[in-house]
Amino acid sequence: MQIFLQTMAGKMISLSVEPSETIKSAKARVQEAEGLITSQQQWVWCGEKLSDRLSFEDYEMQADSTIDLILSKQKVQISVRTFDGNFLRLETESCSSVEELKNQIEEASPGCFKDVAPEYRAWVFQGKSLEDGRHLSDYGIESGSTVWLAARKVARGALSEASAEPPK
Repeated sequence: MQIFLQTMAGKMISLSVEPSETIKSAKARVQEAEGLITSQQQWVWCGEKLSDRLSFEDYEMQADSTIDLILSKQKVQISVRTFDGNFLRLETESCSSVEELKNQIEEASPGCFKDVAPEYRAWVFQGKSLEDGRHLSDYGIESGSTVWLAARKVARGALSEASAEPPK
């Protein structure tokens, strides 16, 4: 069946769903198609916030129903371990981009970059390099997470990442 999602900005999104499909599954498809992060989507129908674990048939929803799509921004508090071993504590949003985080760190601690050129900086979370163009939520970064700022080293003419996290 076809349903419609209406954003607060007035945009209408058409979505084909099965009555037995969960709200969570449909939100994931909206994220893929529209880039709206699943955890920030709140769906409201007939004044009731829809539960991710329930299905459209659980709500007795009919074809051509219109659901209000409200986007919420989640604040997260993260730590950043800098080159010199210091920790910065920052509050940001889970929908922030990697670039926005980098800028926020630069503003909070301008001196932490002075000795390392941009091409030699590596941003790491749980062993994965953070890439520009992605969002913190893409990596599962949430409150309490630590992002490591590490230096890359030159090895035989190519860049390679230095160990960004201490041995366990």
